[in-house]
Amino acid sequence: MERSYTLFEGFIAAALHDIGKLALKNNTWTRHEDLRAVGERTGVDFVELLGENAIDLISIHHGNVRKGIFDLSKLSNIEYALVLSDKIQSSMLPNEKTVGETVGSEKMGEIESHEKYFIPYYHTLKKWGDSGANWQLNEFAGKLGKLGSFEETSTHKRWANDILNIQNGLLNYPFKTFLPHLSLAMHHQLSAALFLFLHDELEKCDDLKDLREFKFSVIEITPELLKTFYRMRDVSAMHSMTEELSTKVVGKLFGQYQRELNGIPNKKSNPFLFYNKNSFVLVHPSPPVVLETLRELSNELDLFYSLTVKVNEYVCEIDRNPYKETSYEKIYARGQPVSRRHYTILSDKILSGDLHPAHICAACGKPIEGDKKEDDKGDYLCDLCDRLREKSTGYDLDVFGGPGERLSYIFLTLPDDLIGHSVRVAEGQLISHFLAECRLDPYSIPPTECGILEYLQALGELSLFQEDVDALITGDYETTLFKSPQFTGYLFREVGDQPWDFIRYLNAKRSDLRLNPSMVLMSCNTKTPFWSLIESMPTYNNSKGDVIYDISGGSVTMFQSGEISKIRELAVIARDNNVTPTQLNNLSDASLNTSIDELLLELDARKDRLRQFGEKLAGAIEQLEPDESEYQSRIKRVVFIKYIGKLVQFRKKRW
Repeated sequence: MERSYTLFEGFIAAALHDIGKLALKNNTWTRHEDLRAVGERTGVDFVELLGENAIDLISIHHGNVRKGIFDLSKLSNIEYALVLSDKIQSSMLPNEKTVGETVGSEKMGEIESHEKYFIPYYHTLKKWGDSGANWQLNEFAGKLGKLGSFEETSTHKRWANDILNIQNGLLNYPFKTFLPHLSLAMHHQLSAALFLFLHDELEKCDDLKDLREFKFSVIEITPELLKTFYRMRDVSAMHSMTEELSTKVVGKLFGQYQRELNGIPNKKSNPFLFYNKNSFVLVHPSPPVVLETLRELSNELDLFYSLTVKVNEYVCEIDRNPYKETSYEKIYARGQPVSRRHYTILSDKILSGDLHPAHICAACGKPIEGDKKEDDKGDYLCDLCDRLREKSTGYDLDVFGGPGERLSYIFLTLPDDLIGHSVRVAEGQLISHFLAECRLDPYSIPPTECGILEYLQALGELSLFQEDVDALITGDYETTLFKSPQFTGYLFREVGDQPWDFIRYLNAKRSDLRLNPSMVLMSCNTKTPFWSLIESMPTYNNSKGDVIYDISGGSVTMFQSGEISKIRELAVIARDNNVTPTQLNNLSDASLNTSIDELLLELDARKDRLRQFGEKLAGAIEQLEPDESEYQSRIKRVVFIKYIGKLVQFRKKRW
């Protein structure tokens, strides 16, 4: 009998098609696509939870279709879209036959029967045996049960919004044995999005075989930060602007699914949205549609000076070749290299404005048309920024910094090519860790060639990292400025143990984030314009490691990654040798008026009081990169010792 499925049933099947992988038996995935069999083994009634149609759809998601039961020529759009959503992701993966030939059949069998590993970009390795995975499956089933009966619910609003949101337990569960850095939660989310896109494409075809190629893109959208908030008092306004932009973009691009599925999009569980902070990343089948939507909203909302858009497009060829010698037919998907393009979107107002306008808005940099507003500093604002300023709870640096106080801007940076970086980290750290755990050295297993899956996984874990760090910023004079995949910013008043206590915590968290973000710390006074710091970053941050530069007296003292590592190392040694911040501050002050030879002699004279630390400090000072002049070199030694003193302070029990 010909089966009939709804779009919603297909969406649920796509978003849960590999849930049976949690039913481990002797550490292996046994018939995970057959949820009736999985239910008999685990006691979970999937038919009651998901309905018979969703269970039947899940059973064919591998696309190995037996003639007489399901025939490829008789598949519905729903069935075919479900199969393709899984096949297209499989086309991105390393060839399993090649991996098997490299590793060897004996080792392959050994790994298959071993505990399942998940080695994430953030946090630590997780091993899954039968009991842990089956417990997680039962917990997941309990959450599904709380949503109410799938088939008895007249509207599926909660189902559509919650079906992805309740998969948090799958964020650290692998969806492929030999790619332990890619999670089942990410795989399910992308499958749900691709299913909906594919269904739309198949609706345009007279015959399913007409779909011979499918494209989709991962698109990163970032407002230009420097033009977005000129002063720190505009921070909250910038946050509200990016929130409004992402809400409007998601509504315009995916509103049709909200109507069809009664509940999507909810941005926290939206299948198309993989990162949503002050920058956001979405998947979509048509970059031109996204770009045009952004242009329309840029003019309609009049929020941003410019938007940077990164498009990563994946193209997949689709074929259906029956195995004549068997009773099975199979669907094939072959991927092509990812094409990458960058765009900058400017509003029409900027492009058509007067080349020499009478006034420029001090907040957004746009020409002021009509009446101009004046803020309490005497700067001119456009009407929009004036309204945002009234609502803003941002920071006036004169108040934030306090009289005579200094500020620390702390930036975490990742490479612009985060896709390539995610792949390199996966190969060099995550997969290699897995190989070591499984004793597969010297064999190698490659990550995906296209890098899109690594990128999406890394984004999810980077988002968790940023949220964890945010939770520790609780004082009156500290704040998160902005968050994007490549650039995260924090602001602290330099007072008491801050920001040094925070930096110690941040360094511990960074060690758990294997994406290895670099840290740039800028220490300055309250009168230093934020825009000047951002503009100077490319000049001073030429290395890929950590950089500290201290702005004092109009000059810059800079420390590169190796020197920063030495500061951290010496702070630990100083603490172990009971060297106090007061001793270090006194030594720092004295070093301003001494040559390097005199300073080294002074350290030698104090070796009884400084113990092992004095010898280590002398060696580090000798290795410091000299500055342009003798005076600047002395300043660098002063600041070097000062930072050791700040880090050596005993940490308060704040976190």
